[in-house]
Amino acid sequence: MIDKKEFLLQSIIKAYIEHLEPIGSTQLKSMYDITYSPATIRGYFKKLGEEGFLAQEHISSGRTPTTEALKQYWKTKLDFKLSRILIKLRVFIRSELFEP
Repeated sequence: MIDKKEFLLQSIIKAYIEHLEPIGSTQLKSMYDITYSPATIRGYFKKLGEEGFLAQEHISSGRTPTTEALKQYWKTKLDFKLSRILIKLRVFIRSELFEP
């Protein structure tokens, strides 16, 4: 099961990719119908910022994912898809080599 912090990080990355602008806590809550309060989301934003995953240009602006956060996000997505492709490739090779 995914924890709250990871869920919110993935949500803000998705929102940023869709809109290409800083994302605020209230905006994120309404975009994905998140049940956490905006204050709770901001608390997690702060933690994620301290860990180097989110940046905030101005004190009153929304957050943007850092380059490191985006790298990890895409690496996870691409690794998953690559493993699915490799499984399909193995099945295909077996069927071609071992079936008459």
